[in-house]
Amino acid sequence: MMSYRLRFWMLGLAILPMLARAGTVVVNGFGGVPLITHVTSMQGLKFRSVVRQRTDYSCGAAAIATLADYAYGRHLTENQVIIGMLKVSNRKVVQQKGFSMLDMARYLTRLGLHGAGYKVPPALLVKLRVPVVVLLDIQGYEHFVVLKGVVNGRAYLADPALGNRSLSLRRFVKDWDDVVFIVMGPHYDKHTPLRRGLRAVRVHGLMTAVERNETRNLREFGVIPATDF
Repeated sequence: MMSYRLRFWMLGLAILPMLARAGTVVVNGFGGVPLITHVTSMQGLKFRSVVRQRTDYSCGAAAIATLADYAYGRHLTENQVIIGMLKVSNRKVVQQKGFSMLDMARYLTRLGLHGAGYKVPPALLVKLRVPVVVLLDIQGYEHFVVLKGVVNGRAYLADPALGNRSLSLRRFVKDWDDVVFIVMGPHYDKHTPLRRGLRAVRVHGLMTAVERNETRNLREFGVIPATDF
């Protein structure tokens, strides 16, 4: 009769192809008995907690979907956000230039959230303790990303096109237009994965202002309303 160990080992070999496709790996354990472990692909890690953009003009929609999903638990897909934002924007303009922060603000109002752009001095970026949407000019191409935070002279981004990445603060400031788009409203996740791994120096007042949608209190943190976006 076939031993239990041999049968288990043969079963492991039989399901190996299926497990490989499912993101798992089979390795030899004690006595040659196969052990199963879950792994995450490099691509999966790159886009962890980031909604990936699927079209050339949807970086803004993907950035908003990223914040809505991972900071407010709304679980919206990029396509759902695109459909919603098209209802409050000019379709022809969107196809030519993409979504604007004004489109984002109008859409968020329908979700019961508030979004607004604020001019922020570069020196104040290190004090931001919530993820925000920013517009970068990358060699003439305007691109929305989520700025997760600035730590030790580096800006950490959730980029809808490139995934999680970082660049020097000097380079970020060069590409950035000095405006941050802050999403405010109830049920903000203080432990959002968009802030995980960043050095957490808690600024309680800013967190409270974001949760309670107290726009006027944001001025105390050096942010100035930006009306031209």
